[in-house]
Order: sequence, then C-alpha cells, then structure tokens
Amino acid sequence: MNKIFTILFSNTIPGKIWGGGEKWILMAAHGLREKGHRILIAGRKDSVFLERARTATFETYEFNIHASFNPLKSLSMVRFLKQQSIDVIILNFKKDIRVAGLAARYAKVPVILARNGVQLFSNKWLDKTTVSLLDGIITNTQTIKHIYDSFAWMPENFVKVIYNGVRIPGKGDIINIKKLHKIPEDHFVFGSAGRLSPQKGFDLLIRAMSLLKKKNVPITVLIAGDGKHKLTLEHLNRSHNTQDRVRFIGFVEDTDTFIRSVDAVVLPSRAEGMPNFILEAMALGQIALATRVNGIQELLKHDENGFVTPPQDVEALAHSMEYVIQQRQRFPIVQKNALETVRTQYSVERMVSNLEQYLLQKYNTAHES
Repeated sequence: MNKIFTILFSNTIPGKIWGGGEKWILMAAHGLREKGHRILIAGRKDSVFLERARTATFETYEFNIHASFNPLKSLSMVRFLKQQSIDVIILNFKKDIRVAGLAARYAKVPVILARNGVQLFSNKWLDKTTVSLLDGIITNTQTIKHIYDSFAWMPENFVKVIYNGVRIPGKGDIINIKKLHKIPEDHFVFGSAGRLSPQKGFDLLIRAMSLLKKKNVPITVLIAGDGKHKLTLEHLNRSHNTQDRVRFIGFVEDTDTFIRSVDAVVLPSRAEGMPNFILEAMALGQIALATRVNGIQELLKHDENGFVTPPQDVEALAHSMEYVIQQRQRFPIVQKNALETVRTQYSVERMVSNLEQYLLQKYNTAHES
C-alpha cells in the first residue's frame, strides 16, 4: 500500500469514562501508525481518553464539543482540518458528526467516517441528516449492519463490518482474588466489567444473584467499572440483600489479571456491539457467559467456545450461571475453542489490515468522483 494517510480520530467522551469504543480507537490508531500513517487524536479536555492518547505519544488536540450543533466550533475546525491536511476523519458520537463532520465537509476532507460499536442511528429524519455528512459507517457486527441496511434512505454498501481485534497475551499474573475480596473458598467467582449503565445489565445480574442466593448456590460476582448509575446499582444491591454476593470493586487498570483470577466472566448486557471484555477473556483462555445480543451472537457459540443466555431474562441468567458452574469438567475444551476463535477471526493484525484496506478504498472512490 503506497498511500500514507493523515488520519484524525475524534471522540468527545467526557471525563473518566473509558469503554470499548475508546479502546478500539487507540488500538486502531496504534496499528495504523505502525503501518506508517500519521495519526491525530482529538477529544475533550481532561478526558481519560485524551490522556491515554497522550501517554501513547499520539498527536492530540482538544475538541471540546458539548452541543450537537455549534457553527462557531465547526468554523474553527475547518481551519484546523485544512492546516493539518486531513485525509480521513473517523468520528464517534452523533455530536462529533454534526460538528466535526460538518466542518470536515466544508474543509473538503476526502473521507468522513463514523465508527459505531453499538447501534447509534435509528430510522429517523434527523439521523438521516446526520448520516448524510458521512461517506461511510464502520461497525463491528453484522447485526448492526443489517439494521442500518434496512433503512430505506441508507445508501447501498454504506456500512462496513470490521470485527474488533484483540491481542493474545502471554502468561501473566494471577492473584488470590478470594482472599483479596474476602470471598468464601467454596464460592465460584464470576467477574464482570464495563460502564455502570443500563445497557450493561448489571441490575439484571443483581436480581439473578438474589435468586441464586435463595437457592444457596455458592457463587460471588465481582463487577469492575464505574459510571453514573453506580449509586442506583448499589441501592438495588442492598435492597436485594446481595451485598455479600455482588461486589462493586471500581475501575480495574489491569483487566488481564482480573480476568485470569476469576473462575469465569459474565456480561449480562441488554445490547452490545462486539464487546472487548468478552474478546479479552477468550484471548486469555477464560470461560465467558454473555447474553445473546448483537455481536455476541457472532462471537460465542453456546457450549462450544463459551456460553450464551437470553437477554433481559433474570431467571434464565441465573440458570445459565448455575449451568456454567456445572460444566467445569468441560472448561478445557471450551477454553481451547475460545482461544482458536480469537486467533483465526479476531486478531488485531486482521482488524487493522481490514481497516487500512477500507480507508484506501474510500479514498480512491472519493478521488474518482
């Protein structure tokens, strides 16, 4: 590939929030930089996202986009985009598109893309107007692509599926997580992680654990993460008298050690793209249980490389967690299959290569038109 791009990633995630979309950006940015492309990353001032981009020695810029429409902000961005000779801009939220995407149109940036890890657009006129600022959408599941393709106004071949990638780490530390969190020795420990938001379904997990506690199933769940629904979830945990079974342990920096140290991981999401937490668990040879939504349906095959459970069904979730515990003798083959799935279909190298090829295709199309 001869063309060297100047690529700008823009993500206005605020404050301390850190999720799969932010992780994808830095992973993609690393891979593209290694291939020789110039990478710029824009985000909100004092955000963890921008701080981590700086730590990774990327060129970083502050795009403090707060509103979905800001002509003055768009105007200042036009000058910036022209000065930096941006070839490709990859945007995250709708307000990124409506402010920075609009600026990119006026600056005549050749390729303007959005990347959706979850379904961002619906079949509404305002979303149609937002999408009209783009040259394409990258998503990480066939499920989201099918939904977008069903919109009558969505251009043909506009949505591209590029699966998330994950690195397969070597051997690492395992801590005595039961001793650390004062968990009874006979308990099976599930780990979970993510933003403390309704999407992740941690409220469903608390209710499922209440059912399991009543059955005296020896099980504890550790939930790593932070978010604006933390107090609500802690109140729910107290009201179900499950504080001894469900522990909120806050943000965990070393997720690999956390995943290695639990007996299995669980993700009870109401909706997902291609969840990095499950991919990382599979890459570490860990057992994963997740709800059968969106990209998880493409990633996990029940009883083969992991376990799935119906979404938003507390009783089914409780039954599935108990079922996983009962399958311990089959863990080695399930773990082996999980690792093979990641190796063959979800490597970082494959993700970056597919992304680079897609950018070249879009750039060439822009110059032909």
